[in-house]
This record gives sequence, structure tokens and C-alpha cells, in this order.
Amino acid sequence: MSAYDVFIAYDTATAEDCASFLKENLEKNGIHAFEAQIDLAEIDKIGKDWRLNRDKALEEASFFVAIITSMVVFSEEFKVEFDYAIERKGQKKILLCVYKETNTEVVFRVYPQMNTLQRMKSFEDKHELWRHVSSLLGKDQSMLIKMGVSHFMNIASEKLEEVSQDSTLRPAQTESEIHDLVDVFSSYRTKDELMERFLSLFRNKNPKK
Repeated sequence: MSAYDVFIAYDTATAEDCASFLKENLEKNGIHAFEAQIDLAEIDKIGKDWRLNRDKALEEASFFVAIITSMVVFSEEFKVEFDYAIERKGQKKILLCVYKETNTEVVFRVYPQMNTLQRMKSFEDKHELWRHVSSLLGKDQSMLIKMGVSHFMNIASEKLEEVSQDSTLRPAQTESEIHDLVDVFSSYRTKDELMERFLSLFRNKNPKK
């Protein structure tokens, strides 16, 4: 499994739905996100120390998204995660996403460091939360490339599916189009691996080529 790009911190009782929705959409767009209830579920079942896996994800992620509800003041795990991010804020981009009904006066009293952070957005529902986070990631070159590659992979897969189902499509033309798509991401370090993966799939679908 690749390293995590984003760590999502939240209070389980009040923001789990938002956190899981955010993770789902990040993953769909090529961004590997850590969300405790999903990512630690299997670890907990087999009796491994979930904290080690949580801490590894905290260390790996270059983005830390804190979903702020009033109940985070009572969450010991949120405090551990947020304190870790603050200690390393020179190495991580921290985004505070504050639910509209949150008593921020109380939260900021418990977490005074939040007042020093510039990236802060309020949100009304999980869809607005996703828009805020995706907007921030879109300003980061490495994340933008990952999202672009994910989009390319979806397009390439669709083209391969078209070829497998429509005998009138010319394989050589479709392969050329895939090459053109790859060129868009010429700076992406695993371009050759992506190219090989999709051309291999393409040739397997078209044995007469």
C-alpha cells in the first residue's frame, strides 16, 4: 500500500459520516487518505496495535485535515493527532474545517494553536467539506498531479473498455490516444509504469494487434 497523502482527524461521534465521505472522494481522485474507522478496522480485528498504524499514517501524510465539531474538546485521540500535526506544522499543511454549529469559542480555548492557523474553512455539510479540501489540494502541485493521473487512468480504462466492446474502433488509434494522455503528465515520476500498465491491458484485450 502506498503512503498516505492526507490524514483526517475528527470526533467519531459527531463527524464520522463527513470523514468517511471525504475519504471516499479523495480516494476516487487518486489521493490516499487515512480515516481511522475505515483504515484501522481490520487492524483491530487481528489484534495488532492500531496506534502504531495511526502514528505511521500521521507521519506519512503531508496534509492534515481536522474536522472541527464541538465534541473534539472531549476526544483524547483527536488531541493526540492534532498536537502531533502542530508540532510538525512546518512539514505538514494543516486545514481546519469547522462545522457551522460548532462552539468555536470553547474549542479555541482548549486548542489555542488553532487561532494561529491560516487555513480555516467553515462548512455546512459533507459536500461543502469535500469542496473545501479538494480546492486546497488543487493548489498543491504534487496533489494536482496525482488527481490528474487518476483522471487519466479513468479515461484510459474507458478507452480500453470501448475497444473491447466495439470491433469498429481501430486499436492503433486508441493506443495513440492513450500515449497522448500520458504526455500530459510527462513530469509525473511513475509515468513509464502507468504507460506500461495500460498498454499491457490494451494488448491483452487486443491479441491480434
